[in-house]
Amino acid sequence: MYSWICSTAVNTAIKLFRALHPEADDVTEEDIQNITISHVIVDRPYNDLGFTVKGRLMVLVEAQATWSFNILLRLLLYLADTLVNIIRDHEDWNIHGSKALPIPVPEFFVIYTGEKKDVPEVISLKEHFFQNSSVSLDLTARVISAESTEDIVGQYILFAHVFDQQVRKCGYVRKAAEETIRICKDRGALKEYLSRHEKEVVDIMIMLFEQEEAVKRYGNSMRAEGIEEGRAEGMAKGMAKGMAKGQAKGFDLFGKLVNKLLSLGRNEDIQRAAADADYRDRLLEEFKLSE
Repeated sequence: MYSWICSTAVNTAIKLFRALHPEADDVTEEDIQNITISHVIVDRPYNDLGFTVKGRLMVLVEAQATWSFNILLRLLLYLADTLVNIIRDHEDWNIHGSKALPIPVPEFFVIYTGEKKDVPEVISLKEHFFQNSSVSLDLTARVISAESTEDIVGQYILFAHVFDQQVRKCGYVRKAAEETIRICKDRGALKEYLSRHEKEVVDIMIMLFEQEEAVKRYGNSMRAEGIEEGRAEGMAKGMAKGMAKGQAKGFDLFGKLVNKLLSLGRNEDIQRAAADADYRDRLLEEFKLSE
């Protein structure tokens, strides 16, 4: 959901940058270039949001609802993939040359929206993975977990918390989506964005509900098959593979479809694809994304 909001909201990157760097008041929207990684292939990494500022600073942002220090490993992979893309974009750069390449300075942020209360403010690859080693490799990320109405980061965290509360209260139904939007607008969280895109947001949330239910059904099916055949190991592997593969493929394909439609200015098709599974499948076929 976070990456979809980032891809459709106006001036999201500049608002996010100013929330992360309130002291940098000389940066404009024109100074920011989107470098978010998006892969349809499940085995390749993709990140929620990445951008460069004036070509000198590279900001990689990842949102997660389940706490895990493994986010540091994912950020490391995102950094490597992003640098590969940047180097490829500069045909005059020679990675095998003797001169150091002028790559942007990277910064890493984790937006945590889960229930864990004692998350650290900063996490370190060296501290959590190589603590008793002499290895010099390190990557540190700032963790932001406090909800607020003062900036877009705190507002998104508030939105995610309200969403989780409404799902627990109502279940994965339209009412949960509509109540989340109503409450957030009343509290001033993403109010402008939700007012402008309310129908799209509800449709996207319903689509996510449907995918969540489909993944659960697939996992239950695999579990039942494993029980019936008496293969406990096969059951566990089947559930894990089915849930992970089904969810990842569904989110990746829809994200790719949204990006394609946005590039063509077909915003109405995004709304319809989120609400109509058959139409979504036709669009995937049209753009050859389902192959």
